[in-house]
Amino acid sequence: MLSRPTKQWVACGIDVGFSKSARSSAIAAFTVVGNAGRPRIALWGETEVLDARTLDSFIDRRVGPLADPHVRLVTVDAPLTRDVLFARPNEARAVDRRFARGAFHNSKRGPQPSSIRVPAQGWPLYQRGMDLLRRLDRVGFPYASVPTSGDSMLVGRATMEVLPKLTLALVCPRAWLAVDRPRTGFFSQIDNWLFSKMFLPVLAEQPGLARPESPGAVEWPLELDQTVVREAERIGALGKGDRHEAIGAFVAGFQGALALAGQACVVGTEDAHFLLPKTWHSDWDAAWESTTRSGEATTRRGVSVMALSSHETDYSTDLLGDASSDAQELNLVSESSANRRQTP
Repeated sequence: MLSRPTKQWVACGIDVGFSKSARSSAIAAFTVVGNAGRPRIALWGETEVLDARTLDSFIDRRVGPLADPHVRLVTVDAPLTRDVLFARPNEARAVDRRFARGAFHNSKRGPQPSSIRVPAQGWPLYQRGMDLLRRLDRVGFPYASVPTSGDSMLVGRATMEVLPKLTLALVCPRAWLAVDRPRTGFFSQIDNWLFSKMFLPVLAEQPGLARPESPGAVEWPLELDQTVVREAERIGALGKGDRHEAIGAFVAGFQGALALAGQACVVGTEDAHFLLPKTWHSDWDAAWESTTRSGEATTRRGVSVMALSSHETDYSTDLLGDASSDAQELNLVSESSANRRQTP
């Protein structure tokens, strides 16, 4: 068991699988600790690859990382919506359509999301994701809605949707996906390929430096603990049967940690959205701007997270600055007294 510092927040990431018996799901968690304006991300514990029944049990009983009262954010790698859809829609969600244009499209080897209108993949994944959201809501992690305008005052703990391949792609040069990425095999999948490019070589050579290996890629103004280094190396050495799921959970959790460290944005609409990195590589900023349409419903906003109130806990600290000078903020704020938990 890792020893964890007193003043911290925890982000928990879930890779979603369907199988009740095969190990097709995974869960990971990271701590975020304030450090004089330069947050530090550390590993909470080893990423676990597990079957769907075990994941359900983890959530329902709040065991593993979900048992930690410092958890502020759960990130889920599956499509989610504010309101439950009981029938498969005839068109994709607005946020999925937004990331299906131009350089983001599959035909350009971009990080296009799958659509919940696809019966063989997107719709079953949505159904499973919404089942997990229902379970998470029951144990105190409701869906984080985003208003159409202005600030949002949300519960202190929340669940948000992430897409690991998009998280990784947006901070890398486009050429890493469109040109360098293999066309067959394990590394033809964007998240598998970019995890190896982003984390393994650099972390092994330059511990503690949160920077991709290519000049010009996005640098994060934060510190990485050696536990993150070792976990990335451990996942990279797993067999292919477990490695993809572990990568998904690791990146999902890491995206949540970026949010708690003030390095995230929300892209989408009021009813469906992705939590993504705050700063994008210039290639993807240009792709976003070039595909923006007049009256665009899908917005891109900064994220801030407020500390839980002082009378509620003594371990929370406001780790975040403004997401950007001109961004609208999404505030995750203090829970109601009915949901307060005692400090251990």
